[in-house]
Amino acid sequence: MAVTIWVARSRPEVLPLAPRLVPAMANILMALTPVYWLVQGTVFTGIFVVGHDAGHGSFSNSELVNTICGNICHTFLLCPYYMWKVSIDLSGEL
Repeated sequence: MAVTIWVARSRPEVLPLAPRLVPAMANILMALTPVYWLVQGTVFTGIFVVGHDAGHGSFSNSELVNTICGNICHTFLLCPYYMWKVSIDLSGEL
């Protein structure tokens, strides 16, 4: 909103172009959305893999490092680390 007011005051000759620019920008953003999904999914998968390895104890030799790293990664993904770790440990014992 503030940018629109600034443009209207400083460059009033640009205002008539707005009805044509806004739909074009919306089309560009819609075209780039699948690329964003791909990048976001790849990054989130990488974060999950690091947390997953930490949960299994294969990320580091230190249990403290694994716990800290697993908590950070799983918190970012909104997945409870300890409950996930307990369920993985129990499923491995069956």
